[in-house]
Amino acid sequence: MIIFSDFDGTFFFRHDEEKTRRNIEALKRWKARGNQFCIITGRGYASVLRQMPEIANLCDYYILNNGSVVLDGNGSLLTSFPFEPEIIPKLEQYADTLAEKPVLFYFTPNYEGFEPTRDNTTMVRFWFKDASLCASVAKRITELFGTPAFVQPNAASDRKELAGRTGFVEIISSNSDKSAAIHSLEELGRISRSDIITVGDGLNDRLMVADYDGFAIEGSELSAAVPELKTVSSIVAIVDETNL
Repeated sequence: MIIFSDFDGTFFFRHDEEKTRRNIEALKRWKARGNQFCIITGRGYASVLRQMPEIANLCDYYILNNGSVVLDGNGSLLTSFPFEPEIIPKLEQYADTLAEKPVLFYFTPNYEGFEPTRDNTTMVRFWFKDASLCASVAKRITELFGTPAFVQPNAASDRKELAGRTGFVEIISSNSDKSAAIHSLEELGRISRSDIITVGDGLNDRLMVADYDGFAIEGSELSAAVPELKTVSSIVAIVDETNL
């Protein structure tokens, strides 16, 4: 069996070390029983390891940038879903038209930063001082470019360039999302659909949880928005209630 778990708010809790520790200990029990684990997150590889270095010894796969990058447990690229090159200039031109010009942050399988990239860009973030702009901007980006856009209105970063920015919109290519990334591992023959368990807490987890009959974390944004989904209290509960 393999658990695909969102990172922030599902597996990792920035302000609750005890809850995070319990998840890590549960994961060790899960792995000791011969099972696998994959972090599936909007973060990039460096960001995940910076927040939780010990995860490097526990992950069999990483699905990053909201499903647009898939790595093996050693951090080697298995597949990615980059934007069509013409989309990036269009996103930049759109950003210039906004009343508050956002700071743009770019991702490729091997890069995270502020330098614009034209090739192999897998995700772009629009960072705002006024987080109330995020929802309308995300909606408009999807309408204009057909690309999924996810809102994080209560975000923060340690980077000095993002000081005072309190929310962001994450944009990925039209053919990528967390569910599609899991399916790519099926197509590569790495996993079997019958072995998959998915769990998440945010709206960007909705497709993978629905497509793979997984779990929303109880009391999360996802469980509130889609009440028909199955819920679970934590990773610990999945591990302890799954007899595998």
